[in-house]
Amino acid sequence: MARPKGRPLKSSAGQEERETVIHMKGSPSYVAWLDGIHRSTHIPKVQIVRLALAEWAKKHSHPEPPEI
Repeated sequence: MARPKGRPLKSSAGQEERETVIHMKGSPSYVAWLDGIHRSTHIPKVQIVRLALAEWAKKHSHPEPPEI
């Protein structure tokens, strides 16, 4: 009989845990719109949102976002 695998290792010391930043819902047409952008650019949807947020912040004189 195989041995149980045990618990997964916790993140390395000194690394911050990641948290959920945003959970978005949208209409089917909004989902299709974002999917279309993703398919035509091959940029992951989350990266599209991150880029848009950083651009918006810069345009409105807010600081740049920190590294992820």
